[in-house]
Amino acid sequence: MKKKIIFLISALLLFSSCGNSDKNSDSDSTESSEVKFNGNLAICGEYAFDNPTMNNDLLFFMDFESGSYEVFCAQPDCKHQTYSENPDTKCTAASPYGMMYHYAFTYNDELYSICHSNLNEFIIYEADTDGLNRKKVFTSEISFSTMIYPYFIDGNLVFVGTRYNVDDLETQNITGEYYLCVLNFDDWTYKELADLGEENKVIFSMNSLYIYDNNVYIGFQEVVSDEYLSKFMSCDMSGNSSEELFKSDKNLVINNYIDDEVLYTLSDDNNISKAYSLDLNSEESELLFESDRYVYELYRKDDDIFYIYSYENSDSTETRGVRLYSLKNNEITLEKEFDDDFYLGIEAHISDVHIILYQNSEQDSFGILSDEDFWSLNFENAQFCFEQLEY
Repeated sequence: MKKKIIFLISALLLFSSCGNSDKNSDSDSTESSEVKFNGNLAICGEYAFDNPTMNNDLLFFMDFESGSYEVFCAQPDCKHQTYSENPDTKCTAASPYGMMYHYAFTYNDELYSICHSNLNEFIIYEADTDGLNRKKVFTSEISFSTMIYPYFIDGNLVFVGTRYNVDDLETQNITGEYYLCVLNFDDWTYKELADLGEENKVIFSMNSLYIYDNNVYIGFQEVVSDEYLSKFMSCDMSGNSSEELFKSDKNLVINNYIDDEVLYTLSDDNNISKAYSLDLNSEESELLFESDRYVYELYRKDDDIFYIYSYENSDSTETRGVRLYSLKNNEITLEKEFDDDFYLGIEAHISDVHIILYQNSEQDSFGILSDEDFWSLNFENAQFCFEQLEY
């Protein structure tokens, strides 16, 4: 137990530095602080926080380098009781007052927890990097949407918020409106950059939020005259201007942002997909390849493209697999089809490792995959160290 506590405290001290923005640095260049979100994960460099189940109300801490996955609590002999189990719990992993965690991450040597509260409200708590001395620092007047992953860099959290009409609660006729929002964690200023449309008439690409060169980017589909229209747009961080970069009658999925490049696919109703690269500087798109299958989870390394695909068989079953495509030779260089019960999710790409979600009839866990194994499609070689623990 003592070794576990010492390790966790040491890891937390190292973790706090990866989300920092040194505003007093004398250096000409400042290192940007980025947090990537995927599912319940908030990933910062070599570390992440995870809320593995909706009903757990406990925060877990991942260390990708050591492979540890522990309840986020370094207090000796703590029983890790949730608020529902003990309203006086002192466990630093327990969510505040039993509220559901949206995400938790560190920035400027503080731990921040974004928690679901009431309708048209979420709350942010600040604590020391070990979880102690927690206090409320921000209360919103909008709900935090889970239909799209937020994005955080250099103190700015960009997310989609939902504001519900609560004038007619008795009939449960509740409607919502989506807004593109930015919250600054340095001075807690909040802005709504754009009205994105009605809740039941908009579908988001989960990975489509991004900040680049003082602009916020987002891709989504909206219902227009009973048909879906895909849009990709940018909004100035000041909220003074917005621009529609392109629109299409095809199904849009934003797959990945890599520096100033956006990887996205447009698919028709027959799941014929075209993969594109958009340069955020020139705002011009380039067709990378076309596939007779539904394509998603694109990732690029030089002239090689990794992607997962699916297609429907004649008996209405679905087959899934993964391919590598060479842009240099315009051909598929490697392919592997998955077993019927196998699901692969790409959670994050971190320096020379990849965090995957590996699921089949016998296993459901996070794993660390080397860069070599990722590009060789050897998913079975992942270090499966983040099993879903029960406490």
